[in-house]
Amino acid sequence: MNISSNVLKNENATVVLEIGVAKEEVQNKLNDIAQNYQRNAVIPGFRKGKAPLPIVKNKYIVSIKKDTLEDLINTSYLQALKDNNITPYSLPKIDIIEFGEDKDFKFKAEVELFPEVKLGKYKNQEFTKMAYKISGKDIEKELAKVQENMADFVLKENKKSVENDVVTADVVAYDEEGNKLDKYSAENHKFELNKKAIYEEFYKGLLGKKAGDKVEIVKEYRKDYHDKELAGKKIKFEITIKEIREKKLPELNDDFAKDVGDYKNLGELKEAIERQLKDIADRHIETKLEDDILGYIIENSEFKIPESLIQAETERIRKDIESDMQRQGQNLKELIEKNLINEEEFNKNNRENAIRSLKVYLALLEIAKQEKIEATDEDLEEEINNLAKQYQQKPERLKEFLKEEDINNLKATIRNKKTLKFLKENNTIKEGKALKYEDLIKKLSEK
Repeated sequence: MNISSNVLKNENATVVLEIGVAKEEVQNKLNDIAQNYQRNAVIPGFRKGKAPLPIVKNKYIVSIKKDTLEDLINTSYLQALKDNNITPYSLPKIDIIEFGEDKDFKFKAEVELFPEVKLGKYKNQEFTKMAYKISGKDIEKELAKVQENMADFVLKENKKSVENDVVTADVVAYDEEGNKLDKYSAENHKFELNKKAIYEEFYKGLLGKKAGDKVEIVKEYRKDYHDKELAGKKIKFEITIKEIREKKLPELNDDFAKDVGDYKNLGELKEAIERQLKDIADRHIETKLEDDILGYIIENSEFKIPESLIQAETERIRKDIESDMQRQGQNLKELIEKNLINEEEFNKNNRENAIRSLKVYLALLEIAKQEKIEATDEDLEEEINNLAKQYQQKPERLKEFLKEEDINNLKATIRNKKTLKFLKENNTIKEGKALKYEDLIKKLSEK
């Protein structure tokens, strides 16, 4: 077929083609399809297949034009892709400009291309790896957290509440008109008497009280408070204290260490805490270094990613977040409805993360391709053996459950690990100034 095609747009992995088919080609195709209809047409007054072509056209013109249009689009579109050396990633969006029996056929086809990456420099660059030192103070701090977790809460008989006590009470909430608010009322609600744990009004109101006491607290919520039902309102809480428990910390000695785990003495527990702090820091530092290297690479590379792929990855991220929240007993939709999560900001962040994730994936894939890095059978066997140990299964048994998709995912994971190792080995990694452990964790938590 003799067609004309012109690339109107080629950016962001999207191409718009304007395609034209001469009216002679349109007429020929329309007649060919009309003749196909004629061969099978059953029209009163004529034997099957013997009705004149003009009569057949008149009866089936809508269907004939529809079939002609589809045939012309399919044939000319494929020819235009070939003529312009375009490999599509998705089906085209078609926009008809002009179509008729006595006219040239013109239409636009918008199609997404396969993702492309043009790598910038990824070797022989310099990066800084964070360093740290763990002090005795850091270990004591973590030990204190373990001690807090092992605390007992002893019932106080006829004694006033003090700092860090836990007060159990029934709470009834009322609005400014005196209407009971069931949503904000509760039985056996626990208040930890700590300024960091509860609002100041509750802290002051419950401090120095005994079981059986009744307390009235008025809380005025800010106008920009996240819960719209409370924002800018004064809420009265009638609180009946049922019991008060005192926090009793266990003594830090060898017996405490044995209660915590399989430790002979307190010294062994401290050593285990130090190892744990080191493991956490090392993992985060390694992740940060890899993130810095990948960040540099994608910043200095060019990517063309189809919009549909970005949308699919954004949706995958959203679903993962929803699943994580459900496991924690939270509901994303409810949090958005209560304005606890800004949906516009949430979607924007997910899209940004999706784009970065795709860029990292494409960059690692292209580097592996250029450097001939792949997952060998030996690599795969080792990975399966490690997984088998993790799940306490025999490797042969685990293999029975692995589908082809699982094997491909394992190979991709192995390839990425090897590519990251290659990048760290082929760039200069210098060690930064040693930070205090606390400062390191703060820095690592910064966005």
